[in-house]
Amino acid sequence: FTFFNNFAVLFHIAFFKQDVPLLRKRLASLLIISQVVNQVTEVVIPFLVDRFISAPHRTESEDDPEEDKFRNQGTLPLFPGLFAEYIELLVQFGYLSLFSCVFPLTAILLLLNNLTEIRSDAYKICKLFRKPFTPPVAGLGVWQLAFEVLSFVSVVSNCWLLLLSPHLQGLSQEAGLSDSNLLMGAVIVEHVLILAKVIMAALIPDEPDWIRKKREHIEYTSMQALRQQKLNVQEP
Repeated sequence: FTFFNNFAVLFHIAFFKQDVPLLRKRLASLLIISQVVNQVTEVVIPFLVDRFISAPHRTESEDDPEEDKFRNQGTLPLFPGLFAEYIELLVQFGYLSLFSCVFPLTAILLLLNNLTEIRSDAYKICKLFRKPFTPPVAGLGVWQLAFEVLSFVSVVSNCWLLLLSPHLQGLSQEAGLSDSNLLMGAVIVEHVLILAKVIMAALIPDEPDWIRKKREHIEYTSMQALRQQKLNVQEP
């Protein structure tokens, strides 16, 4: 639902109306408004609630021992989880990969937003919510599939948007290419890019070799230490 809510209008403008200037304006407005709204809802509102509603009822002071400070953190609200954070990253990745060829400033705007959000998220986790404790996992789970599907869709989207480029259409008219030939060329380029993506994904390992060796070394050291501890316990 979130994906449809964020990208339905953009896809309608790009693939049905085929209006590149309108798509550029719509994407720019969505980027600016969504980033401002996210910052307000994620940081400003919780900060105001904590400052003017929760803080007056606290009895914590700077001279309190560390144990009391840790105990007082238990009264903070629970961290809502990472679902909203993953959704935000997925939407940002969609804006960047699907439509950045139309509005190149997308990458710069998202970079500025993420630089500020690093500090705002750190403040939110450290000051406004109870410290989250999550079990370790091996990967992103279903989010990995969502990002991979979006990367394939982005190849098709960018090839189609380049096909709508007035500059490319002018070059094709000068070369005497028909619309069907131009469309066929875009389809061929799309398949080549998808094939290159699949080959690169197969050749590049998900885990670099130096990380694998380091992880195996840590596991081996841990097993040796555990074995030595068991031997020491069994000795009379």
